[in-house]
Amino acid sequence: MDKQFIQIFKKVINDYGLEICDDTKILNSLLADYSKGEYYKERHLIVWVLEANKNNNLKINMEYDIWKNQCITNLYQNEFIDKKRASWAIDILFGYKYYLDRGFYLIDNSKLDEANISFDNALEINQYSAEAYHGKGIIASKNEDYDNAIKYFENSIQHENLLKSENNEHISDCYYKIGKKYLMNRSFTNAILYFEKAIKLYPKLIDSVFKSLSDAYRLRAYDNHTHKKYYDAINDYNLSMKYLPNNSIELKMNILGDQARAYSVIGDKNNELKNYNEILKIKPDNIEILHKKSKINLK
Repeated sequence: MDKQFIQIFKKVINDYGLEICDDTKILNSLLADYSKGEYYKERHLIVWVLEANKNNNLKINMEYDIWKNQCITNLYQNEFIDKKRASWAIDILFGYKYYLDRGFYLIDNSKLDEANISFDNALEINQYSAEAYHGKGIIASKNEDYDNAIKYFENSIQHENLLKSENNEHISDCYYKIGKKYLMNRSFTNAILYFEKAIKLYPKLIDSVFKSLSDAYRLRAYDNHTHKKYYDAINDYNLSMKYLPNNSIELKMNILGDQARAYSVIGDKNNELKNYNEILKIKPDNIEILHKKSKINLK
């Protein structure tokens, strides 16, 4: 069968989506339009196979070749379509969807290597498949290969805007996990960069992302404090509190206390006192802070 027609069929599917196959009359009209009236036999074979195969749904837990042979036998015995032409039409019509569905089925059953192969097969049929790139992104993410996961999800967004929100959420999660790795390695600036990327890309995030960003700023502030970069430390303490979840009361008091010590070193008694007052709003009977506040007032 003609390879040029296969490219025409793929172009129709890329432009209108697989759902166009549900309406064979419109599909036939589009194929005729895209092929400028040529490939009459190929167009009608596609429509014939679709009509004959309407009730023969793909079973994604079945190997494609087994299912395909069943379809070929059915088309040959009941519709008198010769086996070679039936095989060609089935591969064009159903191969792509089968490999996609099977890929996600295998992901759900934790067979990631097999799923990856299935998505590669789908991409051989349609190199612009947003769904296949989406699936490969999920696999890479599960394998903690976050750089490749981001690349696949971005490819998915490039080819299909309908998946943009979901893919953005996945990319954001990858940024978050890369940030966590940097945080564990005490590379705080890089951790902050990736946490902020995660938040910017997908603002509807759970508290753990904001908590991690707060931790990264707090730990970088400790480093700056240790290396006597007190103004940098003070700024990082402020940013740490900005992203700190509301329920982190104890941690907030610790940050305020650490920042107060930085203010003390640079001689900013007003802000040091302000921090102590903020701590006392949370815990009025904090003896240590009351003592430090009284020493400032005494001076």
